[in-house]
Amino acid sequence: MAGLRYHALLQMDMDLSLKHLLATDNIDADLKAKNGRSPLSYTSELGHEAIVKHLLAPDNDVDSTANNGRTLLSYASKKGQILIVELLSSLL
Repeated sequence: MAGLRYHALLQMDMDLSLKHLLATDNIDADLKAKNGRSPLSYTSELGHEAIVKHLLAPDNDVDSTANNGRTLLSYASKKGQILIVELLSSLL
């Protein structure tokens, strides 16, 4: 259930609620919605650097793709999230 709440909050860009949820729930950063997007995908696209760093773990797939074939890096790049692009690029 936490994963669904997390996806919804990310789509609405609600920083305060996200920070609370991250602090209280064990979030699977690789959990995918029906469209194949993960919490890392949304946070990367929205430019939430602190949350991306929080979600990144050695076992996370930073090169995963959504159903449309796009990667975390492509979502961040298209939205001009330079810091996220640099962070993700350093992990590839």
